[in-house]
Amino acid sequence: MAHLCDPISQRTLVDSHGDLVQSHYIYADFTTEALQRKGLLEEAVATFHERLPSARRIRGAPFSYLMYAGMEALRLLARILDDGGRKLDALGEALNTADESNVLQQRFSPCFYWNIGVGYISEGSIRYEMAMLTPELAKRKEFLETAVARLRHGLDRIRNYPYSLSPGQLLRVGDSYLHFIRALARLFDDTGDAGLLDEQIRASDLAAEAYSKAQHPARVAEAIWYRARIHSRKGEHGEGSKHYARSSECYRGAADAVPSLGGLYHDFEKYMLAWCRIEEARVSHADGLYREASETYRLASTILKETNRWAPLSEHYSACAILEGAEALCHEEDPELAAKAFSEAADGFAASKQSLSEWRVIEGVEAAEKDSWRAVTAARERYCQARAGFEEAKVLDRKGKHDVSARRFAIAAGILEGLAKEEETAEGKQEMLSLALLGRAWGSMKRAETRGNADAFEEAARAFEEVAEAMADGNVAAICRGNAAFCRALKSGARLRISHGKGLYRETKKYLEAAAESYIEAGMERAANWTRATEHMFDGLGFFAQAE
Repeated sequence: MAHLCDPISQRTLVDSHGDLVQSHYIYADFTTEALQRKGLLEEAVATFHERLPSARRIRGAPFSYLMYAGMEALRLLARILDDGGRKLDALGEALNTADESNVLQQRFSPCFYWNIGVGYISEGSIRYEMAMLTPELAKRKEFLETAVARLRHGLDRIRNYPYSLSPGQLLRVGDSYLHFIRALARLFDDTGDAGLLDEQIRASDLAAEAYSKAQHPARVAEAIWYRARIHSRKGEHGEGSKHYARSSECYRGAADAVPSLGGLYHDFEKYMLAWCRIEEARVSHADGLYREASETYRLASTILKETNRWAPLSEHYSACAILEGAEALCHEEDPELAAKAFSEAADGFAASKQSLSEWRVIEGVEAAEKDSWRAVTAARERYCQARAGFEEAKVLDRKGKHDVSARRFAIAAGILEGLAKEEETAEGKQEMLSLALLGRAWGSMKRAETRGNADAFEEAARAFEEVAEAMADGNVAAICRGNAAFCRALKSGARLRISHGKGLYRETKKYLEAAAESYIEAGMERAANWTRATEHMFDGLGFFAQAE
């Protein structure tokens, strides 16, 4: 076709070159053979490089089209390259090509909102992939911020597209919104900007809308699944439960619509239902309804056991059910049974680790997901060991072994401080640190009781006050306030041994009353009754002192 030198023929040739590059990478997307896929993508890139000089001379919309096709070929090739250096080189060239392609598209086809939008989305995807290969936080954040801006701009342009979208275009829009959500999530990891979570929720709704118009119920379910996870990450577990239930219903609809994939979609249906129960259990836990949370976790475990893909997670949530039962016993002030239950939960998580190690990686279950579950399970095992240590320390205290009790509290607090360093979420880190502070405060109190020193009791009281300020759990904060008041009562009692002044009796009584009120607020009836009994004892000592 070299004799076709007139302008119209040359423009047609450049268009056909763009089609040729695109046909290679589209074919590559459908092949299941890795070497063939790589060969097709390398051929697409080679064709792009070969035809680029002549296209530059022609300019115009065909040149813009070839640039877009070349950029996509480079981006897709980069994804499958194992060599980090070659991958970065391919992405770098793809990014330069995308920048130029978008400028050309704006110049030659300013009203083609679909083409412009798709170009910016592709550029955003390249920047996101480069961010994932960048270890330096500042540079990664810069890549992510630009990626999010480009993806947002591209999706906004497509929303302004004046014509109805085809099912294929709608699927691409939905996929782009899910990619946008992933970029927002990674940027949130680096910045902690809560507004990014709200933007993810809006994007998940728009993805679900696009998939619904394309009549793909399984993809609608996936988009709703994204939304459920975002609510969970925000700590909105009630909303998370609701959207997991919606996703489960959509997967059930997908199974009915595509019977050949019914087994797969029914598995997803059960998995979403299990997560609906897990989120319900988290709501119950937050409300202090530990036995209710335990039963709901047990139900989630049963549902997971019925799945093909996620059955190994069943033991993990069975251990969570035991953990919630231990929390209930702790709140019911039964440290001996609570210690045994926390130890049983730790054993349950240890067994779960073994199940996870035997979890075979199958399609859709990435090795990274498996490793993440193992890390979470190991952390919960250590958490249960620390909580068992707390309860054992309380038992030792009741036996009058205050010094040994203090050491046991210190060991448990050390475990929690280690977990706080590993915790990825700010909420989880704060919870671990608060519990560690609580253990340190209890240890201070037990050491003070061993020494019988007024200054030591004051130190313990301040430690409990620090924990009360840090605690998000209102009941635990009330217990800490009660403990602080009780430590100050013991401080006054220590001073009473030296001086029998009437003011010290009144001061001791005041602190004991404050402690009892805080224990009542926390629902700790036994602690409140014991404190009031101690108050009556001091009343008796006061009358005895007056009689003398």
